[in-house]
Amino acid sequence: HKVCSDECEDLVTTTLNNIKKMVLEDVGEETMPFEQSCADRVVRKVEAEVLGCCGRACAWNNRSCMAWPFLTKDQKVEWLEECCAEFNILNGSSRERMCNSVLTPKQVQLISKFNTKTEEGTDVVGAYTGQDPPLLWTEKGISEFKLNVEVNSEVSSDFLEKHPKIRRQGLDEGWLREEKLDEKGVQPPSSLIQGSDCNLKEMHSCRPNMRVSKMESCHAGSLWEQSRKPEEGDLDTYCASQTGTPVATPDDCI
Repeated sequence: HKVCSDECEDLVTTTLNNIKKMVLEDVGEETMPFEQSCADRVVRKVEAEVLGCCGRACAWNNRSCMAWPFLTKDQKVEWLEECCAEFNILNGSSRERMCNSVLTPKQVQLISKFNTKTEEGTDVVGAYTGQDPPLLWTEKGISEFKLNVEVNSEVSSDFLEKHPKIRRQGLDEGWLREEKLDEKGVQPPSSLIQGSDCNLKEMHSCRPNMRVSKMESCHAGSLWEQSRKPEEGDLDTYCASQTGTPVATPDDCI
């Protein structure tokens, strides 16, 4: 797959930072093969950080990027290049849905041609590679598979390889659950104004431009408030700038 140079650098850096643990603790003690060790300690970690940083920068709430109207045109281009321009994004993954949420239907159709199709008969590739939220064990799942792991521990790549169709069934049966954004101390925004809330605590490992975009969109969003007196014929919920001029959406003014 073609991977952008920034993510390639992250993969190399993370590999170097974890090579000692991979060789001595995992492979050396024969607890797991090198491929699984690399997947768990490097690939999933880097991909999860990309998904997390991109999601926080645009205030992704699993449906839409709530801060998108508050980003400048240059910041939108930067975000798209960093988060959505690779050719290794999986069809149907959370990362693909996040990218598609800010594109036009025509752009989605064009971009989807370059996304990576998952193999038939598997639904765990997104979790395996870090492009979907991590899958965590529930007490019911641990009992079902008779495992010696803790509740809320992450499902290993080895288990996902052996059970390539476990994701949907595991979630439906209550054996597994997806890690939520608020478990990392960040509450997913549920409204446009809430999407502008500024929380940089979980972005310390993100690239500087991502942190700047988050901070500036936070400031831009703070200049808006939900109108308390919607006029007849207007949308039920709409924003008004501090000048008091009512508009349907921030895009009408920005």
